[in-house]
Amino acid sequence: MPDSWPAWDADRGVAAIYQAHYRSLARIAALLLGGDAAVAEEVVQDAFVSVYRASPRLRDADEALGYLRQAVVNMARVRSAVSSDPVGPPPGRTAAAHPAHDIAGSLLMAALRGLPARQREALVLKYYADWPDSQIAAAMGIRRRALCAYLQRGMSTLQAFAAPNRGRHP
Repeated sequence: MPDSWPAWDADRGVAAIYQAHYRSLARIAALLLGGDAAVAEEVVQDAFVSVYRASPRLRDADEALGYLRQAVVNMARVRSAVSSDPVGPPPGRTAAAHPAHDIAGSLLMAALRGLPARQREALVLKYYADWPDSQIAAAMGIRRRALCAYLQRGMSTLQAFAAPNRGRHP
């Protein structure tokens, strides 16, 4: 670590990041995983373990938070890829059983589940998490130009999904 970097206390730093960001990261992970709160919490907890292990290489809390966000996105992607139902909720789960239920109605969740993983990640991080494009691109490990393409394709797909439902009232 260069001498110019201020000392960062991993124990206190990771604890502070946990207090400030755990819930929002769990909600984001739940949306990335199609609403599975239990798996989302496991992903976020594993990401915190990962950031703690990496803490000696991190300069400060901002770098640790960036590392954490990228870990959550990557771990959610891996969990989706190895799952037999990559983005569907577990059997017997109701909307109230996951943290995403209050922001994502069943129609929106169905539309999100139908998207390719990278488009879903881009849309969730942009429009739900409200992360800046630079943070989204870093968390996804892509360039901003690729992010724009994922966002555009994802929005087009969501609009096409919603088009047959326009004008209908429940």
